[in-house]
Amino acid sequence: MSIENYRVDGEPRALYYAEYRTAYTAVCEKLTVGKVIPLDISVSFMGNNGLIPTSFDLRNADRQPVGEFITPGKSAHVTFTENCDIACGALFDRKARRTDHLYTVTAKQLEELDYFTYYLPLPNMPLHLRVVHAAQVQNPTARDIPHRARIALADLLNNHKVC
Repeated sequence: MSIENYRVDGEPRALYYAEYRTAYTAVCEKLTVGKVIPLDISVSFMGNNGLIPTSFDLRNADRQPVGEFITPGKSAHVTFTENCDIACGALFDRKARRTDHLYTVTAKQLEELDYFTYYLPLPNMPLHLRVVHAAQVQNPTARDIPHRARIALADLLNNHKVC
């Protein structure tokens, strides 16, 4: 039996997609807002073109607080699909472009590189995460993630490209 896409009035936009709803239902009880996620949970990043170390420079949006969480980091999501069209629809409300790519790793793989993954749901994206390097945890006002750490993250994700 296949699951159908649907959304109940008032629900976040991303829950329209059956894959997103299924993933949310499967992990919601394991996640606590503002806390590091369990290491066995898969984390997905959407990237435009190839990922290089400067893809992980902190931008203004990365520095914005999410609720009361003020530590800067890069956005990611609990993995809910391996399909770029579905991911772009759920995350950006648009079809995938040929330059869009999806990368998936586990929280444990990120932690091995000194990145911590915090559960910080957004109004339209209840599976939203913020991936924060240990340097930012120690000093949230630091200008950026150390260059070597950005190289390591780009290498890890490029080796785990899904689509």
